[in-house]
Amino acid sequence: MTIPAGSQHGAEVRIRGKGAQAVGERRRGDYIVRVEIGVPRTLTGEQRKLYRQLADLEK
Repeated sequence: MTIPAGSQHGAEVRIRGKGAQAVGERRRGDYIVRVEIGVPRTLTGEQRKLYRQLADLEK
């Protein structure tokens, strides 16, 4: 699955037809995925450098 760019923490992504099968039917429901983003509390010097390089690419 692909998480859309710019997705925020708590966003939900729907995958149609890939969820649980409906009781007594052949069809399947939708699978809902909740996006949880973890942000590190500390960074090494190298990680800070890489983060700044990525931020410069966004400009």
